Amino acid sequence: MIRLLLIASIGAVLSACASNTIQEIPVQEPIQPNAQFTPVEMARPQTASLWNQEPQSLFGNRRARNVGDILTVIVSVDEIAEMQNSLERTRTSNENFNANALFGVPEWAANTLPGGSSLTPGVDLSRSADLSGDGSVRRQERITLQLAAEVIEQRPNGHLVILGTQRIRVNHEIRDLRLHGIVRPEDITRDNTITHEKIAAADIVYTGRGQVTATTKPRWGSQLLDILVPF
Repeated sequence: MIRLLLIASIGAVLSACASNTIQEIPVQEPIQPNAQFTPVEMARPQTASLWNQEPQSLFGNRRARNVGDILTVIVSVDEIAEMQNSLERTRTSNENFNANALFGVPEWAANTLPGGSSLTPGVDLSRSADLSGDGSVRRQERITLQLAAEVIEQRPNGHLVILGTQRIRVNHEIRDLRLHGIVRPEDITRDNTITHEKIAAADIVYTGRGQVTATTKPRWGSQLLDILVPF
């Protein structure tokens, strides 16, 4: 039974490690937006008009506002979180119970038991409990990047649903970045950018796999010992 458990554990660890190996360039699936792209016909400006709302014009609005438009998302995370917790508890209790005249038992015990023995007090209980603990957590994260996202849906209230994906392969390492969320058109700046803290329901995933990622994980032997050794 132990041998079968050992073989199964080794197989599970090896299968998990195999996912970090890059054999070939993976085929990236095409993006399937939830909403269909519907072109919007804009009224042409009058002849000799100084104001033109088209993005190509000098005074036009270059912000993303329709399905299919592209904007740049700036992700800049520099957070430090610290938490400390301490606990101390002390409890002491004493209980005494005397039985001086319990159907003559104390007198009988004094005459029968060896010298110095008695039933006084009849019950003497004492208990003391001490508990103390300290804990601290410190976490620091820093991410700075930019990503182009596409407007895939326009809500009835005017809010835009954006989706952005990016895959970078350098030698034997692949980095995948995915961003999804809801933005307000008025939060998009004039240079067609928006910061990540203004994205509602933001789902930002930044993962990697390959040789560099594999070196940051414990080897399969250490993982196997963590599974089998109970202490």
